[in-house]
Amino acid sequence: MRKINMRIRTQTPIWTGSSKGYSTSLKMSGVMGGLRHTFEALIRKFGGHTCNITNNITNSTNSCIYEKESSICPACAIFGTTGISRAFKLNLDLPTVSVNLPETDNMIPNRNHKNEEYKFLCGLDSWIASIIGTTEQIIKDHDQARRKLLNIKVAFSSEVANMPVIITRNIHEINIEKIIKYLLLFQSKYSGLGAKVRQGWGMFELIDVDKNQIKLDGESELIKLIAKYQYNEVHDTYFPNAKDMFAFEWQVNEDQRFNWDKKYTRRHPYKELGFALNFRFRRFIKFYKVDERGDLPIDQQWKNIIHGSPWDGVPWKKSIAFVRVMFGKDNAGKNDKHAGLVGTSHLYQKDGNWFVKFFGRIPESYKYRSTGQKLTLDYNEVTDFLRNNMEENILNGVIPETRNELTGGNL
Repeated sequence: MRKINMRIRTQTPIWTGSSKGYSTSLKMSGVMGGLRHTFEALIRKFGGHTCNITNNITNSTNSCIYEKESSICPACAIFGTTGISRAFKLNLDLPTVSVNLPETDNMIPNRNHKNEEYKFLCGLDSWIASIIGTTEQIIKDHDQARRKLLNIKVAFSSEVANMPVIITRNIHEINIEKIIKYLLLFQSKYSGLGAKVRQGWGMFELIDVDKNQIKLDGESELIKLIAKYQYNEVHDTYFPNAKDMFAFEWQVNEDQRFNWDKKYTRRHPYKELGFALNFRFRRFIKFYKVDERGDLPIDQQWKNIIHGSPWDGVPWKKSIAFVRVMFGKDNAGKNDKHAGLVGTSHLYQKDGNWFVKFFGRIPESYKYRSTGQKLTLDYNEVTDFLRNNMEENILNGVIPETRNELTGGNL
């Protein structure tokens, strides 16, 4: 076994929960799940394919089973599968802190099906609390939400932390160390560690590394790995591809006013506003952009999804498919619920300044879950639309010239 030491700094707390959504301590299994997800996307970017590990593991046509077939996909070669262990381990020890979310958002009210604005404010802490637990329970009372969220603990330290990487298995002619370093660098730029990353959790940065060298070495070793494990059973057409990813980071003014309720106060070098900003952006596109008519970067096929439904005459319903694909589907049944393609980080400090990141992926083809329709997206049009509207309408007071921009899964 070989051990290398990576040094990281968490910018926002890491959330690693159970299957019911609770986060009480840092669980490395939760970190590994997110890393594998990103690693599979990187493999696809460089022309490789992966199995569908989330399918029934007894079906060898969908997932690799090393015990039955020594031919496995590149992702299973590194992360393991039935019959073969993961090729590396990560260790990270961080203290835990409680969460502190704003209660409400008084900007951009929700609307009913008559297109009338609701008079009450959008709940934030109650929404998060409602989806945590053994059963989903709609919580409207802020005191009840606060009591439930008191049980949540997330991992964070503003100090630089050591994260040992232990190589536990060798692969002939493949430098696993270089691949893991590259994966961690990519994850720090386009995603984060743990769960609920697109609600703002898990932002981090690598410390004292040569990022250009890591990129060169990592891409070279990944290409060699894909050539070595040529997986030809293609089941990943609609799965994430790193070439579709983007990340925009802005510096924001320290005294920037986001108009949260006065009860929300910052206690750490971050502000837990990721979900709140993303939810506000969802409502902005859902309502205000529809009011402007025709400004969404979608063709008529998207708008026709509600044709013939009871809501055909509701103006904002014409944006509903795009909004659900970008931000996820809420109030859905168990089999129809899905995460969105984009997310917003919490506000975090770096080099003494405040920053926020908006990130995600825009695939060329998307299979709309509710209807099974295959829809198309234009990467440049959609990312331009999202970036410009986030910058101009959500991050008021942003410093545009400080924007850091990554597209196409490039570093």
